[in-house]
Amino acid sequence: MRVIASLGSAEYPNPTQPPDLIMSSPDGRFRLHVGHSQVEFLLAMCCESGTLETGGLLVGRYNDKHDTATVTRLWGPPKDSVRRPTSFFRGTHGLQRRLNSLWRTQEYYLGEWHYHPSGGGQPSTKDSRQMITIAESLQYNTPEPVLIVVGGSDWNIVAYVFPRHGSPIRMTASSPDLSQRIGACDIGVEPVQP
Repeated sequence: MRVIASLGSAEYPNPTQPPDLIMSSPDGRFRLHVGHSQVEFLLAMCCESGTLETGGLLVGRYNDKHDTATVTRLWGPPKDSVRRPTSFFRGTHGLQRRLNSLWRTQEYYLGEWHYHPSGGGQPSTKDSRQMITIAESLQYNTPEPVLIVVGGSDWNIVAYVFPRHGSPIRMTASSPDLSQRIGACDIGVEPVQP
């Protein structure tokens, strides 16, 4: 499975600007698009977190065929979140109000993102259980939530989709030089807490 997006300099003339991430499942059934400004914000949040795990929400839209999710907003951890070197608990303070306000603009909860500073792009067992619970929950109304995991200082970015009543499906961003393209925590984006 390969990323669809090009990393060529014609599309992204600024070598410090991360490219859009466009990922798909091996069978092409699921696709995810994360714009470069959301990628910059994601990496800024990871840099700011240092040696502590962190995370937040993915908000966005689906295309008409409902096979591609586009992330329009990436939120950092709510203020009641708990961040530790090897664990992260995403709080809920203010999230429902914010999500409700976006419903009329047809932007919806798509899933979660996590940063594992000392690990790779693999979700923990706890992460996977949480995403399966979200997929199965009618309250979330998200039968195919996405989890993006950023691993370590090499910015290994991996995405998973968790279909309701199915096994997680891995989508991989093949950007091995992403850390060199942006520099070590030198991306020029100031993260803003929700």
